[in-house]
Formats: sequence, structure tokens, C-alpha cells
Amino acid sequence: MKNGILSLRNSVDFFLRNHIKFSRPVSDVSQIPERDKKIQLEFREFFSLFPWESLLKNLSKNPLTVVDIGARNFVFGPIIDETLRNQHREAHIHGIELDAHRLLWGFHSRADFGDFYARQMRSGFFHAMDFLTWSQPIDLALLLNPFVSEEPLLSWGLPLSKLKPYQLFEQAKKTLLPNRGILILSCPSPEELEIAKDCAQRVGFIAGHQVLWKPSKNSIQQKPRYGIVYYSELCS
Repeated sequence: MKNGILSLRNSVDFFLRNHIKFSRPVSDVSQIPERDKKIQLEFREFFSLFPWESLLKNLSKNPLTVVDIGARNFVFGPIIDETLRNQHREAHIHGIELDAHRLLWGFHSRADFGDFYARQMRSGFFHAMDFLTWSQPIDLALLLNPFVSEEPLLSWGLPLSKLKPYQLFEQAKKTLLPNRGILILSCPSPEELEIAKDCAQRVGFIAGHQVLWKPSKNSIQQKPRYGIVYYSELCS
């Protein structure tokens, strides 16, 4: 009952912010909150745990098409770009966010920050849209703490109608290039990790390298970040 009431409230809020949109463009790095800067440092640590040279060796396309699914305000975009640049790889990096018009710090929306972070990258693009409607082939997809259970989804202000974990993985599998497409998953708890792993297995992903990032007492994310590399079904 409690989740149903919260979901109803979130439905109304979600409808309103997508029909009464407020935008205040971010024009300068001084408008970026310190929290985002710390989150980027933590994510850089997490990304450094992956064996990027071996992961990218089968991705011969240049530039790569990279998609951050559920990008929120696209704060990870510049770190994704930095990581690929360090591997001497060109990439078009797309941040996709369903709830892009939620207001954040300084009355800037997620889309405002998303557009700013996209401009900090070599070739970045922010999209206010549902990933389930994405159709462009993808080389590298990222699902970073996706919503796979009710409580996190509701606490972030979305209605239960938007909880579609299986469909999310199915769409990622459908749009990733066969034989060489890569999905990088992260989850903040063992419970969510198990749900996500089940969805990935059901749609045909093959699990590869796994990592574990542990927070410090000063970290923004106070839960561990569990990471897994998944390959397209036919990838060797």
C-alpha cells in the first residue's frame, strides 16, 4: 500500500515536470556542485579497475558508439570520455535519461547539467528520452546502478510503471552489436546485483570480468559498487 501511494505521487510529479519544464543552462564550471566533482573522482577509481586494453581490443570500429543508459545528469560522461581517450580511442558518447527535467542544484535541470557535461567531451550528446525507444547500434553500453527493484526507483522519484529491468537489458542486448558489443553493469548492493544478473542471463548476455569498488568514509556513494562486464551472445 505504501509503495502504491508513493508511486501515485511520483506519477503526478513526473507528469508535471515533463510538461512544465524549467531550464537554466549551465555555462561555467563554477556552477558545478562539489558533490559532482567527488562523484567523478569515485567513478574514475571504479573505472580504473577494468582491463580496458583487453576489453576494447575486439572493438575495431572508430569512432565507437557509447551509450550511458540512465545517465541522470551525465556526470560520468567526461570520465567515460577520459578513459577511452587514454586508450587512444575515439567515441561518440550518448547520455540517455528518462527523467531529464528533474531540478537539481541551483535550479538547473538534469538536462542542463547533461548538456554542459556533453560539451566538456570530445563528442558528447545528452538525450532526454526513454532508452527503450533507442534504435542506433551500440558498441559499448553502460548500465550504472540501473533501477531493478521498487525501493530505489521510488526513492528517486519515479513511478512503478517505469520499473522495467528485463526490458532494459533486452533493449541493450538488441541494440549492442553482435560478436563484439560490450555492456558494463554496476549495482550498489548484492540484492540488486542478483536481480540484474538474472535479467542479463535471461536475455543472453555472457558474463566476463568482475570488479568491486569499496567506498571510504568520505565517499559520496557509501555502498560498494559491484561491476560486471557482459558480452553479446556470440562474442568470443
